Amino acid sequence: MAGLLDLGNAPFLGVKIAVGAIAAIVLSHWGHYKIARYGITVTLAIYLGLMVIHIFTGLTAFGLITDAMIDNASSMTTVVFALIN
Repeated sequence: MAGLLDLGNAPFLGVKIAVGAIAAIVLSHWGHYKIARYGITVTLAIYLGLMVIHIFTGLTAFGLITDAMIDNASSMTTVVFALIN
């Protein structure tokens, strides 16, 4: 995506719209197939994950998330994984 942004806003926006259009076409024509619904679900889950990463990156850039908060979250996940195992 950084390469598209280097080319300008129009190519970036065009690719974003194309991804949405392809998803709509797949659901429109082949939505009754289980594999189509599964593929769209996986694609949207990946896209949602990327959006969450973008949100946290933006919050960090604006200084709303500090390094100390990231360290605390890291230590909490270590404890959670230790409890699970």
